[in-house]
Amino acid sequence: MAEQTLPELWKEAEIRFQRITGKPLKLSPPKTLEDVRKEFESQQTEGGMNEDGKTRATKDFSMTALQCLKLLGGVAAQGAALVFGPADLCFNAISMLLDIPSNIHEFHEAVDGMFEQVAIFLSQFKIYSRIEEFSSIDLELMRLIHRLMISFVDICALSITLRKSGKWKSFKGGFKKVILNDDSGVQAELIRFKALIDTHSSIQGTITLEEVLHSRADLTKVLLIASDTKESITDVTKRLDHVADRIDLLATAEGTRKSEQITKENQKKITDKLLGSTDIAQKSTTTCNDSWVASMKNSGEWMNAIPEYQAWADRKPDTHPVLLVTGDPNTGKSFLSSIIVHQLQSSRGRGTQVSTRTPLVAYHFFPKKTEKSTQNPRPAETALKCLAVQIASRDPAYEKKLLALCESPAWADGTRFKDLSCKELWQSLNFVVPKRDLTYFVVLDGLDQLPGESSDQLLSILSGLKTSLESLPESDRCQLRVLATGTSDTFPKEQFGDVPRVHVPDCNIEEIAHYVDHELKEKDLLQGKDPETIKLRNSIRDKLPTLVEGNFFKVRTAIVKINDLVASDGSATEVESILKEAGQSREEIALDVVNAANQALSAKEIEEVNEILVWAIFGAEFFEVDEMNAALYLRFGTTPLQPLEKKLNGKYSKLFEFENGWIQVGAEMETVVTTTANTRVKAEEIPQITASITITKASLTVAQNFLWNLCEQGVMKKFVFDETAAATTSKGTIRVNEFDAQLWIVKQSLKLLSAPPKDRTKALATYILEYFPTHLELLRAHKNFEHLEAEEKREIGQCVYSYIGDGDILEKFWEANGPPETNWVDEDDDIASMWKWLESEEATRFLGKKDKEWLRSIKEDPNPDRSLLRPIIKMVAKHWLMDRAWDVRAPFEWIKSFLQMDIQKKVENKEVEAIEKPPSNESEGPVQEEEKPENAPSTDENSSHLGDVDDIGAVVAAAKWVQKVHKVSTLDSLWYERLGETYLILSEFDSAVEALTQATKLENTHWTCFRSLALALAGRDNESDLTLAVAEMEKVLDILRKMQEVQENKEDTTSKLIESLKQMAGWQNRLENVDKAHACYEEILLSDPDDLEANYQVLKTTLRIGHEEPLQATLETLSKRKPKESELSMLATLITFLTTVEDRNTIFETLFLATQKSPLFDVLLENLEDALGLARKENRLYDLAVLLLQTGIALYHFDQREQKTPESALRLWAECGSLSSGNSSWGFQSVCRRAYRLTSFHYYHRAKASKDPSPHVEMLKQVVSRHQIIDQYAKSYLGCYYASIGDNAAAKRLFLDNFMSALALLSDEYEWNDYQGYLNLADTLMHSGDYLNALSAWSLIIPGDIDQAVMLLDEWKDEPMRSIANNLRPLIPNEAQIGSVQRQTFSRLIEEVDHQISQLEAMSEPDNTQLDAFRLARTLLNRPEPPDGAPRGGNLGLFCDGECGLSWGYADDFYACKSCPDVQFCKDCRDKLVAGKLPVFICSSEHDWLHIPKWDDEEYAKIGRSKVKIGGTWDGEARVGGEVVTIEAWLDLLRDAWGVPRVRTNENLTAAEIARV
Repeated sequence: MAEQTLPELWKEAEIRFQRITGKPLKLSPPKTLEDVRKEFESQQTEGGMNEDGKTRATKDFSMTALQCLKLLGGVAAQGAALVFGPADLCFNAISMLLDIPSNIHEFHEAVDGMFEQVAIFLSQFKIYSRIEEFSSIDLELMRLIHRLMISFVDICALSITLRKSGKWKSFKGGFKKVILNDDSGVQAELIRFKALIDTHSSIQGTITLEEVLHSRADLTKVLLIASDTKESITDVTKRLDHVADRIDLLATAEGTRKSEQITKENQKKITDKLLGSTDIAQKSTTTCNDSWVASMKNSGEWMNAIPEYQAWADRKPDTHPVLLVTGDPNTGKSFLSSIIVHQLQSSRGRGTQVSTRTPLVAYHFFPKKTEKSTQNPRPAETALKCLAVQIASRDPAYEKKLLALCESPAWADGTRFKDLSCKELWQSLNFVVPKRDLTYFVVLDGLDQLPGESSDQLLSILSGLKTSLESLPESDRCQLRVLATGTSDTFPKEQFGDVPRVHVPDCNIEEIAHYVDHELKEKDLLQGKDPETIKLRNSIRDKLPTLVEGNFFKVRTAIVKINDLVASDGSATEVESILKEAGQSREEIALDVVNAANQALSAKEIEEVNEILVWAIFGAEFFEVDEMNAALYLRFGTTPLQPLEKKLNGKYSKLFEFENGWIQVGAEMETVVTTTANTRVKAEEIPQITASITITKASLTVAQNFLWNLCEQGVMKKFVFDETAAATTSKGTIRVNEFDAQLWIVKQSLKLLSAPPKDRTKALATYILEYFPTHLELLRAHKNFEHLEAEEKREIGQCVYSYIGDGDILEKFWEANGPPETNWVDEDDDIASMWKWLESEEATRFLGKKDKEWLRSIKEDPNPDRSLLRPIIKMVAKHWLMDRAWDVRAPFEWIKSFLQMDIQKKVENKEVEAIEKPPSNESEGPVQEEEKPENAPSTDENSSHLGDVDDIGAVVAAAKWVQKVHKVSTLDSLWYERLGETYLILSEFDSAVEALTQATKLENTHWTCFRSLALALAGRDNESDLTLAVAEMEKVLDILRKMQEVQENKEDTTSKLIESLKQMAGWQNRLENVDKAHACYEEILLSDPDDLEANYQVLKTTLRIGHEEPLQATLETLSKRKPKESELSMLATLITFLTTVEDRNTIFETLFLATQKSPLFDVLLENLEDALGLARKENRLYDLAVLLLQTGIALYHFDQREQKTPESALRLWAECGSLSSGNSSWGFQSVCRRAYRLTSFHYYHRAKASKDPSPHVEMLKQVVSRHQIIDQYAKSYLGCYYASIGDNAAAKRLFLDNFMSALALLSDEYEWNDYQGYLNLADTLMHSGDYLNALSAWSLIIPGDIDQAVMLLDEWKDEPMRSIANNLRPLIPNEAQIGSVQRQTFSRLIEEVDHQISQLEAMSEPDNTQLDAFRLARTLLNRPEPPDGAPRGGNLGLFCDGECGLSWGYADDFYACKSCPDVQFCKDCRDKLVAGKLPVFICSSEHDWLHIPKWDDEEYAKIGRSKVKIGGTWDGEARVGGEVVTIEAWLDLLRDAWGVPRVRTNENLTAAEIARV
């Protein structure tokens, strides 16, 4: 069976995710890192109220895992440009996991724990952040990365299921107890996840596990068992005690082989010891990054002109080490701090010297006082620990010292770190030490947010820092620089009198003015050219910055007011009034907004606003528009003509924060609108009119006329009064009250639950089913509850009884809306809140006799909660195994949770005990029990308890309980089918196949049974079972084809047929039955010609065949037909779909190549333009970016028409690139990066071809000066241009940072990353025109089977393995270790180790530590020989950019483009490029390529280990001649040539050697 492709792996992951969670993994648009970050932050709001109002408890989540996933997604996206990027799919999964009710803070902690586990594993992938281009990743490594990300998606799916089941709730110890419980499934997947990462590390050039297994059968047994059973190695060894000691050896081997893993572990030890949780540190990082991303372009540049800052940043010895930045809140201090952090991180120092050590930057952003945190009672001490952790992660020397401190006996238990004062902690962490050549820049933002007792000692440290540093030698006094921000009062003059300070409001007036300009332009405000408009605009720009005192919030508020004024056609005079009001506080502004709304809005609109406020402020989660629309419909019974979105963006925009579909109320606004005064009208306060009419001294006619007129007014004219006056007197005000709001929510919930489900209230019904118990509890817990009227209590109590007593309410809403997300069987608090109402005499006094008797029996039951829930669970059980209406997941989880509820047995006397005891003889018949109320459970039913069992055991036990409760005597096909589907969603494929096979053998088998059986067989993931799955799916297709012939439900049948055909096509492709897969897609098009996926697959096959006539016919047909309900032709619609497929670039560009000489090229361009227009209209940015890119490629590269205008592509690429932002997904950024790359490609070619290249060179310089990652290619092209004209000095200046980065990789203490250093060095040297030295660098990227003995011993860095390595090294000859020489070397080493083992074993009291070490050495030395003909491998991992699929693991034969950044070709693809037949647009036939010769073992042996050939001459294809020098000597020569100081002095370096470079 063919190995699954990456898209197929992800397709299965999507199917598995939906099967496990019931939700699709793909979202449109896909989630981004920024989306998930915002969802993390949105979860900081915790449901629940206190006596002051709504409490929003803050909770941080780790961003490390997210950032690493995004980085991995970027790597994976290069290997397979999937329909949705791998990182996007991971973020989608996280987003659904985070869709957590905000009052369930315990699960927040569980998710936080999961991310802590994952972040530890993922952190090692930060290595990829050093790689600018990921096309060089090895195929196997790429595949592993995809599998790893899929595993993460599975973890999220299992966690979602765990959350739905609510099982985590029963583990009071937190997440670790949950994941360690085998039943959760999360632990098993985490083990698999970590195993994949370990495999990744192994592939990255470490000793493979196979080499250990080869010599140790006992280890092999353990690992194979662990692999097959998915148990942890520890669990297996518990059953295999005789190999437990071998496992310890294996663990030791893993640690000694992976120096980077050791570093990560050390960092974790430090983090755990100092911080415990990384929540606060990650919150600080997120605040810094978010502020930086949100800052304006060129923001904070004014700081570079401040002398005090210049001296501080330049590390001048006579400058104070501390710099204070002061300003009131909202003056942009945090934004400025984030900008300074990133500036310092991106620079190598501001002095003139080129430093090989970049100054280290550490920072901490204190949370605002409004962000309550019970976990950080000592914020200043926590900040110092966060700084220490950051510094340790970047400075190996500091890491070693800090680790030694953490592991010392005095600090071992970690409690001492918790008890130290701020000053003691500062001294213990050694931020200031003698003889440190590395400067630490420390940024502390928000010291004004610290409580007084916490800030005093930290301020004392800062004020005395200069004195501390003066005690050091003068050369060490620049080792620490601290920048601290706060208000002016934070840093008293008497304490900080000599410390320089920068007061932001005094310096940022010009930046405020730029911000005003920016906001006016963004809102298109006052942009006219007439004198009056210019004058008014200048007035705003000049006055506003001086009035707001540096406060950006006041600027935003004023701009919003001006915007509204312009929209209402106000006057210039009113603008002046707004400017005068700009100095108000936030609360004053909010109050003005409310007062203005009370005046401007109608009575109905005020009612609507108050309704929105009730749900938005006091709801348990943030509301989306559809939920709020449902709440308004429930309140008013009508749907307004004006959409709520328009009101929220218009007349209500100042009252509510409306972003990304979520409705929120700002803190200041909530304070203003919330009142303690009663907002509801009591019964006695309802206006009533009573009147009596007395007629005296009137004639009969007068009396009759009076009564006639009275009747006429009442019946005919309806007593018409002045409605304007009536409206003025009855108009309400905008205000809400907490107690009244909770009561209103409960009453509206009762109203909704008591009525049949409606589509218009569906969204709110989902919320109420989830949170009705929560609001019941919040209402009872309020201090005003006792004032609730008796009738209201009775009404609520009656509904609670109906809600939980018979299950009818839940059943009808579940059938309409699906089950609630939270399984509140597990929610003890929810059940308890309902019990409080059921136990209230006032609430239940009007229940009928039968109901009261049932309630009494429930209360008296030993397990009242189980008895209370039994009617609901019985209803749920019916829908689990006895019909197909509901998905199996939710019913099973509810039943499982019900059976896992604790049981308390209550035995009062022997008589009761006899009743509970089962009969000893069945022939005696059942024991007669006393008569019970109708719904009361039997003792046996209520004593059923599900213990700690696995998934299979849980399904079996739950099914037996359902069979007993519903008295099912015969198990039919439906029963086994539903059991099989339950096993299927739990990924228990063997049990699923067994149950579903049984279902197919019984009568009335439904077609869905065959489909589920096919899915279960395919889930086993082997060729034979996949073949069986195809056979079962063929049965499904036959049945559906026959059903389709019947007109009844034809549309639904067709949909199911298409879905099954797509599944079948995927399996046929995996079995390499391409023709059968194609036939499936053709059949789909017969049923639905508009199906985009089928059209795409058919077009793909047609392009692969390469016949012109079928392609022409297909394109013409598609261009002339319009799909249903579409503005575009089928071709344009398909083009839009192509923007999302994995191989979009190849499909698009193959289409262009195939049609470039025919009229169809015009047809393609027309349809591209149509698709572009619709994407713009609907603001689909990703589709727009891809279409802009590909249209530009068509016009620039493939257009062969006479009227072609390749320059028009530049405009399209510029628009494409401008769509990207720092928050865009990696896949989106890659599209935009390619557009900018091609733009730089154009300017490079124009510069080379033009007589006057200066305009084009200037364009490249402008792009480079932007310093954006998306513009990285411009730098390469500009440097290559300099090299092409012989200006190598300019090229070196441009590439100096790249050169330094490569040297840094080669100079660090890690050897495993040297290949990346040589790769970067080769690329840099080649693009700067130094081809001979580039070849030298390439020659040092060696195959993985060279010098293995040397590399192995070099990895043994810790004792006693290091001593063994030192003793073995003399046995390795100086010659290069290749082939037979290497085999002989390993034989000598093994012989020596065996000799040492024999001697130790012969001793009466051997040194067991030494003996174990030699045994481990023996295991590691026994390396398996590769099979004959096996391909050689290495670390390089480059791909051919001709899309042929060829890759290289080491410096083997290929061609690297001298002009294009990171472009390599095999010979065939290079020849296709030269001939104009390459199907992708990359590089140019006009370029030159550096030929990287095939690896030569003999040449390597001649040169020798740790040496390199340099110099010689270049004949256009290869090096001729040259000399051999040591690698260190060569690197020093390169440093000299690039003007970089040497790391050491090489006295043996001759003038001749210098001349050769």
